[in-house]
Amino acid sequence: MAADILALMEARKSQMTKAMRALAQCIAQDTEFAAFCTASQLAEKAQVSPATVVRFAYFLDCDGFPELQNQFASLIRRQLVTARAAEHAGEREGEYKSILYADMRALRESADRMTYGMVEYAARTLASARSVYVLAAKGCRPLTEYLEEGFGNLLPSYRIIGEDDGRDMLPRMAHITREDAVLCLCPMERSQRLSEALQAAVAVRAPVLMLTDSEEDGHADLVLYVRRPGERVQLALPVCLSVLSVVLKQLAELLGRADDFGGNGDEL
Repeated sequence: MAADILALMEARKSQMTKAMRALAQCIAQDTEFAAFCTASQLAEKAQVSPATVVRFAYFLDCDGFPELQNQFASLIRRQLVTARAAEHAGEREGEYKSILYADMRALRESADRMTYGMVEYAARTLASARSVYVLAAKGCRPLTEYLEEGFGNLLPSYRIIGEDDGRDMLPRMAHITREDAVLCLCPMERSQRLSEALQAAVAVRAPVLMLTDSEEDGHADLVLYVRRPGERVQLALPVCLSVLSVVLKQLAELLGRADDFGGNGDEL
């Protein structure tokens, strides 16, 4: 009934006495006061008698003024909860939007730094490699899963070597040669394990393509710059996926397999 007490009061207004209507107007204008004042205080504020306040309570199907006041108090609490929930939702919405806007800015800046020549070089390097080694930093599993699907349709041989699987990385680089190629997905601050695996590729002069948040890297033949939004430690996955989609699309066209490519490069 608490949520409907004001509606009930409005619905029965035509049945009220003049004094009751004055009291109802006073309550509607300041329900919070009515919820926590005494019957005498409410009567004084509405300029009616205390007896009118009591009769008003029974008129609204309450067992006296205390029950009516409880109804008002319950309504006030519900309104406060609703207001706080709305405020919290607004704060969370702002937080989520800030994340999305940061990713949009990062994608725009990354796109501005990329040229067709860079994408073409990356695609030709992958296409001419005997086998492609994908070195992935921790947190890049969504990227490797995307590449696994794309490479599975386009390349005869590739290997995913990621930190997320918990296995040692260096031993899996034992058979790499200069005829292979490396695609490294990692932030500038890379782990010792990944650095050792990358060094194994550099040692045999295998071409290295680097998807990273630094514009330069001494180990890479080509850097595909991915701006990192804010203070995040890991790479921005949405931006990385977009960049990889462009490279895979170009690779598919180079191999004459554009119709088989399931990426979303046309939508970028």
